[in-house]
Amino acid sequence: MTSSGARKNSSGWPWDGYPFNPSQWRFKTMPPFKWSHPHQRLLSDLLVYLNTTMKLWRSSQKSTSDIVNARDNGVYMTNIAHLISLTADNLIVECGGVGKLVNEITVPGKASVDTYEPMIEYEKAFQLVQLLTSIVDTVVFCSVLNFSPVEAHRSLKQGGMLRICLRLVTCYSTIKCLKKRAEREEGQEYIPVESLMEEINSKLTPLGIVGEPLRQHLLGKLEQRHEELLHGDYLLDDKDIYYLRCCVMRDLDLYMKESEQQALLVLFYLSVLTVTQYHEILNKQRGGDNITQQVQRSLTHVGPLLNDLLLDFQGPFSKTILGTHGRELMNEGMACLKGEVPVVELAMQLCSQEWLSALERHAGVTFTKLLREGRHVASSTDEYLVKLAVWSENVASEAVAEHIVKNADFEMTAKRILSALLAEQQNTLRLILAQQRQNLLVGEKNWNSVLLFDSQLKTGDDFKYYRLDNWEDGNRRRYKLIFNPDGTSHPEATLHNEERTQDPASGEVTPVVVASKDSKEQELEAEGVDENDNENMADNMLFSETAKLLLPSLEIPGTLTITKHFSIFSADEEETKGAVPEDGNFKFYSPDVSAVFTRRYMHAYRAVEVFTIGHKSFFLVLSDYDAVKRAVAALPRVGIGLQYGLPARRQISLAHPKKLLMESNMMDKWRSREISNFDYLMFLNTIAGRSYNDLGQYPIFPWILKDFKSDKIDLADPGVYRDLSKPVGAQNADREARFREKFEQSKDGLAPPYHYGTHYSTPGFVLMWLLRVEPFTSLFLKLQSGKFDHPCRIFASLSQAWENCQRDMSDVKELIPELFYLPEMFTNSNKYQLGTDDDGVLVNHVTLPPWARDPAHFVEVHRKALESDYVSAHLHHWIDLIFGFQQRGEEAIKHCNSFYYTTYEGLCSPDEVEDPVIKEALTEQIRSFGQTPPQLLTSPHPARNSIQHIMNSNIKSLNDISGTLAATKESHVTLVKVLTTPVLHSSPLLCTVTANQTITLNKFIPSIQSSHHVFMEPDPAPKAISEPIDPTLSANSSSFALSPDGKVVFCCGFWDSSFKSFSTENGSYLQSMFGHRDLVTCVAITDLNISIFTPVTRLGDAILATGSRDATVCVWEWNSKAHKVTGVNGKHASPRSVITGHVEQVDCVAVNGDQGCVLSASRNNSLLLHKITGELLRKIEAPSHYRIPANVLITPQCQLVVHFADKAGCLAVYNCTGDMLQSQELQEQVIAMVADREGEYLITGGYNLTPVVRSISSLSPVLRLAPSQSAISSLALSADQRFLVAGMTQGSVSVYPVDFRRLAGSTQNSV
Repeated sequence: MTSSGARKNSSGWPWDGYPFNPSQWRFKTMPPFKWSHPHQRLLSDLLVYLNTTMKLWRSSQKSTSDIVNARDNGVYMTNIAHLISLTADNLIVECGGVGKLVNEITVPGKASVDTYEPMIEYEKAFQLVQLLTSIVDTVVFCSVLNFSPVEAHRSLKQGGMLRICLRLVTCYSTIKCLKKRAEREEGQEYIPVESLMEEINSKLTPLGIVGEPLRQHLLGKLEQRHEELLHGDYLLDDKDIYYLRCCVMRDLDLYMKESEQQALLVLFYLSVLTVTQYHEILNKQRGGDNITQQVQRSLTHVGPLLNDLLLDFQGPFSKTILGTHGRELMNEGMACLKGEVPVVELAMQLCSQEWLSALERHAGVTFTKLLREGRHVASSTDEYLVKLAVWSENVASEAVAEHIVKNADFEMTAKRILSALLAEQQNTLRLILAQQRQNLLVGEKNWNSVLLFDSQLKTGDDFKYYRLDNWEDGNRRRYKLIFNPDGTSHPEATLHNEERTQDPASGEVTPVVVASKDSKEQELEAEGVDENDNENMADNMLFSETAKLLLPSLEIPGTLTITKHFSIFSADEEETKGAVPEDGNFKFYSPDVSAVFTRRYMHAYRAVEVFTIGHKSFFLVLSDYDAVKRAVAALPRVGIGLQYGLPARRQISLAHPKKLLMESNMMDKWRSREISNFDYLMFLNTIAGRSYNDLGQYPIFPWILKDFKSDKIDLADPGVYRDLSKPVGAQNADREARFREKFEQSKDGLAPPYHYGTHYSTPGFVLMWLLRVEPFTSLFLKLQSGKFDHPCRIFASLSQAWENCQRDMSDVKELIPELFYLPEMFTNSNKYQLGTDDDGVLVNHVTLPPWARDPAHFVEVHRKALESDYVSAHLHHWIDLIFGFQQRGEEAIKHCNSFYYTTYEGLCSPDEVEDPVIKEALTEQIRSFGQTPPQLLTSPHPARNSIQHIMNSNIKSLNDISGTLAATKESHVTLVKVLTTPVLHSSPLLCTVTANQTITLNKFIPSIQSSHHVFMEPDPAPKAISEPIDPTLSANSSSFALSPDGKVVFCCGFWDSSFKSFSTENGSYLQSMFGHRDLVTCVAITDLNISIFTPVTRLGDAILATGSRDATVCVWEWNSKAHKVTGVNGKHASPRSVITGHVEQVDCVAVNGDQGCVLSASRNNSLLLHKITGELLRKIEAPSHYRIPANVLITPQCQLVVHFADKAGCLAVYNCTGDMLQSQELQEQVIAMVADREGEYLITGGYNLTPVVRSISSLSPVLRLAPSQSAISSLALSADQRFLVAGMTQGSVSVYPVDFRRLAGSTQNSV
């Protein structure tokens, strides 16, 4: 044991930090501890080693006290003290015990009642006691060490360490006394040294053995023996007295009480020895000395200690040592010390009966406790050693077990690594195969596009089939109908008379009852082909697991693999048996991911929906929620997009819908009328997991109107609206009473009671609404076993649909978003043979209300009704029913709004059902009969703010000009743009470009005090574009385009058939783009539109479209981060697609990135609508007698506005299918036009000097603004739609305040 190997904690006790704690050990039954020979040898070697070390300390130059008390040896000394506390009392027991030894001195030959059999030989035990006493002399008596930690660890009272030392010293001294007595009894007497020497010399001289060295050696031996014999007369020697004195005096200054007790014990011990020695001298006189001399010599060393004890502890002893009747004996004892022979007098006094009785009565009891404590300590040491042995055995066992576990872990790790390598190889192979399959699909798609275009050219006016494109705009509307090469009228699906059933199929749920559980909220952080994607796939792989791609009415099993650069889904051809649709495999790049949502699948949050810049979403079902978290961690950190005011964090992607609603800013925007009712409802559907990819969780919209029979409709009349505070099933009192009666009757069933056995949103209802639009037609036929439904049950009339919801107990359906934006759903454009109803009426187009002129007009009125003031004031009640606090629980019962329990989240889950038959039935029931959205609110939804404060504001301010700015006096302003989007523009600016290629960046600061005023400061240093345009091309509003961040302006018309980009900050040249073979005549760029399809990393990117004299249109990509136009995969500038079809020069072009389409116009009545990927959507016919398109525009509602410059001019509006909705001949020539953000108003300006606000649906003016000083050559709206900026032909800019919310309020009732 060395000081360097000891451990010590803050408490000072070195063993406290060890891994074993005696108070907490649990050990098996062990035999009692035995002092075996190895134990004795080990202990003897240890004590000898310690004694040798301490002898070296005594022989060193430093004092022993300095070495012992050195700080470096503190832990070492403490460990030795612990050793003393463990071994001292056990060795005393092996020697017979102090009590037995003292009895042997006082009453020789008396039999002991102790039955303990020593395990160590007596002499061996005495040697160990002697060694340990020598160690105590150094460690305890020479040190100032505090033994409190040792005493605490050994559960000893204060002073316990010194009591151990006292027992050891008394044992050692008593054994020595017994040895001296034995020697005296053997007859060894004292002989003078001189007599011995004379005898030795007389015997050695005759033998011739002489010499001084030998004589000195013998003399030394004789003197040593003489001292031993001389000390044999002493009761105790000096060393014994020193040890006893140290036991009393060591801690006198610190622990007075304990020292007094020690003194009393030593006094008792010495008294016993003194009385015994005195009686022995009386009984056996030795030599010629008298009794007094023998007593005097025997007590020579004891006397001073007794004297000091009686003097130093006179006070305590006087209260303790009392005679009969409380008589103080200390005065008599003190008197003895003053005699001629104080030692003899004191011995005689101690031998008196009164003193003996007093000491026995008071000190004897304490001495007995001392001995009893020793036996207890010895016993506890035995237990401690047993526990330590068990702990050692446990440590060894744990080491063996740990070794076994490590070996097993190593084997498992090796197997896991091998398995991972194999899986990695399989995933790599799967990725390569998926990439090859993707390449084949893209190649096949491109080839089909070529064949499609060729067939379109050949078929001319032949009938074509169309289907709804899955492209969503920023408001999640799907407008475009694209050519369907596989389209058919499904003549085999017509239900003939002999196939009809008389009773219509009920929409009621066929109950499947499983164990109901308490409801609880579940808690939940551009496409293309790259030939280099196969490189380092495995190194970049982040996630690869089996998944299911969820498409409408179809689940495709496969593998989802997410790498650092892209994600790819590969359908499992074995499970699908090769029947994989075109969109059954997909790939998208990581920078193109715009939003990631956690979705429910069968009431379990085990799916993700990924939105991309390609305006598509992918619904992927994974194994469990942990897989969802891993997938979200592997996908880019985009949150749920930028448009909802939430940070782009993975925790947002994993958040519960309720949290998304509470933390977003959409509720506040809706209440302040910054967004429309349609947008807010779509937001609620989106965060609640309602998806176009899952017919069972399709977006839900409310019935708004109930008047479908009047010839005219007044949207200001509250009587035309349904009661939004009640569900569809409770719109009339009689029907509500029947459903409440049904609720009471269902209380007797196994399932929780409910009002409605069907749901307001099911796959069947969705397909019924969209029956006339592919691909929903085919999905409906798949659901109906290949046949159209009975004509009486087919959606044929809006009036009839509403009436069915008022009388049919199995019909409580709500609406879908398409009824508010897609008029094509009401037209049987694919000529399906739907049969005749029971009255013999052919079922064809949907019968509209009498007040609707056509489907487009119905959608317009329906949308106006949704945005009406009445609906705005009551829509929050409907939100409470579907998404809010009235959705479930007592509030749902109160409002007659409870549905079958399998439609609710938290009440049942197929994953928790073990029976496969019940599990499959429950899964099918949830899939087919609807799912209630997750609850977003547990308190009432706040109402929308009233529009009255807008209607009552200063109407004259709309006709005033807020400010005028002189951009340049040399040329008319052909391009004007307001840059006020905070995420892209650090300070508001107004950028203008004039016909002479001069760029200005002017300060544009809206007033804080007034929402209709703005402060402008002209650019002090206008920038000029150095490269001139071709003189044969006159610059106009189609000659320039500005990047979304306002840092780059694009110009066309250069001699080298390119269009170029220049910096707006200094006018310097940046880049040339070549894609046409002749002069570029027009350029257009998409506006900034932050939506769910806008990736964080692609914010500011845009799509460019250019038209040329070569009759082609090129589509380009602008990369804001690279600050240049890029080609495929970010390489040198090249067109994304080249659009053909015109036969003459393209005069104007418009591109709408939100709708994903390009509108181009050339002379001779040529208007073409293409997708930005190049596919032709529609060839549009212009009005008769108009053949010069001067300006084109694509509105946010995917309506096409064309201005023809023939004669006085004409405006025409088309839908995305190419049908003309409205046309208006003009009385003045229009130069510029712009549409508002909602696509409801068109603002035109031209030579009449006055900006005119028109309704796009009718093209009739609704507001004329203040006239300007010159003709208007360009128009633009600010991002917040508060200001209209008009560029003038004389070079100035005028700013008009506008408020489309107020315009909507003033015109909402006009239909």
